[in-house]
Parts: sequence; structure tokens; C-alpha cells
Amino acid sequence: MKYSLLIATFLLAFIGNNFAQQSTGNVEIQARTITEQLVAKYHLAENQIARMQKIQERKLKNTAEIEALKTTNPEKYYKKVESLQKGTLKSIQMMLSSQEQKAIFSKTQAEVRQQKAAKRKELLKQGITHKDIEKALLDIYAE
Repeated sequence: MKYSLLIATFLLAFIGNNFAQQSTGNVEIQARTITEQLVAKYHLAENQIARMQKIQERKLKNTAEIEALKTTNPEKYYKKVESLQKGTLKSIQMMLSSQEQKAIFSKTQAEVRQQKAAKRKELLKQGITHKDIEKALLDIYAE
């Protein structure tokens, strides 16, 4: 009996470890894809590419960690998403060094603000509540 329990525990630990490695690998692949797009957009230097990869990995890991809150505690979930978006944008903004990169970033964020304003106006016409509008606007995000 003890032997069976020991084997079951070992197998469960092995499967859990394997799943965690696959999840981490998946995050790295997704982050690499996003990073490659941002490298092309901002013309990032080698040292910036590594930093951008870390920023994107952190964003994806944090997004996965808070996903369960979407159904269990929606208010907390949306606050965390908003915080995560702001933090990611600030991290990206701080790592950009050239005036060209900063100008591209500013232009992108201005476009996001315009999209949010248009969406807000549309949702207000529909009579959507302020909280629901704020939740909907979180979907409009770049970077």
C-alpha cells in the first residue's frame, strides 16, 4: 500500500512538473512572438530585445495567474488587468531609448486613447453602466 502511494505521488509530481514546463515553454513562445513584432515596430537594439522578452513573459505569466479571478472575483480581476497593463506600458516606455522609439510609443498610445474614446462614446449611447464601460475599454490595449 505504501509502495503504491509512493509511486502515485512520484507520478503526480512528475506530471505536474512536466505540465509546468510546458506552460512555461508556451509563455516563452508567446512572449517571443510578441517581442518579435515589437522589435520590428520599435527597431529595438539587442539589449532591448532581451528586456522586452522579459517584460512580455512577465505580462503573460501574470495574466495567466489572475485568469481564475475573472469568474470568482471579477472586480479584483479587472483591477489587476488594469494595473498589469499600466505596469507593462511603463516598463516598455522606460526601456525605449531613442527619440524615434519614444515617438512611436507615444503615437501608439494616442491611437489607443482615441479608440477608447470612440468606444466609450458608443457604449454611453447604448446606456451601458460606467463599470461595464471601463471593463470593455480594458480590451483596447496595445503592447
